Amino acid sequence: MILELKQISKSFGGVKAINDTSFKVNEKEIFTLIGPNGAGKTTLFNIISGNYKPTSGAVFFKQQRIDRLKPYKIVRLGIARTFQNIRLFSSMNVLENVFIGFGHQMKYSVLEAFLHLGRFSKIESEFKDRAYELLKELGINQFAKEKVINLSYGQQRKIELARAMATKPQLLLLDEPAAGMNASESDELAELILELRQNYQIAVLLIEHDMKFVHKLSDRVLVLDYGKTIFEGKLQDAVNHKEVIAAYLGDFDVSG
Repeated sequence: MILELKQISKSFGGVKAINDTSFKVNEKEIFTLIGPNGAGKTTLFNIISGNYKPTSGAVFFKQQRIDRLKPYKIVRLGIARTFQNIRLFSSMNVLENVFIGFGHQMKYSVLEAFLHLGRFSKIESEFKDRAYELLKELGINQFAKEKVINLSYGQQRKIELARAMATKPQLLLLDEPAAGMNASESDELAELILELRQNYQIAVLLIEHDMKFVHKLSDRVLVLDYGKTIFEGKLQDAVNHKEVIAAYLGDFDVSG
């Protein structure tokens, strides 16, 4: 087990967005949160990453409680995330956007950085090389010097994924990574996520509405409806669960 949520609830005013939700994610597992819009999936991501504090309950990462920590401390522990709406620096090129992900790993003083002395140049060069290697692994190194705004939506998704991987995560949170992609792009992204899981031995917690994408990737799923868990287990079992069908899946065919 790498992540555990214990009886998490989150209220905004009088509205309970998450209601007593508990689940565990194992090492090297791909675990997916599914459910209708407004079910509370992104709220859970915001709680895990430290952007929201739970109203009640606790979050543990590698048996350490993290729901009281600042987001940057959670990143340093080994949790990285991407967002439903792509958040890249449009004024920077592709390489610079990925390079930022290495920030907390670069060890030099403020004076060395300000004057470009001592370890600064060597360390900067080393991590730019590492950023380029990540781009190469994701198949977009040819765009290293391009401004991100000049690239396609699918390519920008890969840049955001590369930046998240630059933080050296042990758990990767992906918020609707296949949103806006065509079938070919979704298939390519699914293969890439599986390769990253294998190559880096990471766990992945995923939010996604594309059920074919979920089926291709997920070891287990958790279905939320109005902030409450209505199912946890294999997707092939979820499709036969009456409450899940009524709330979300409808007639999705897992064999397809």
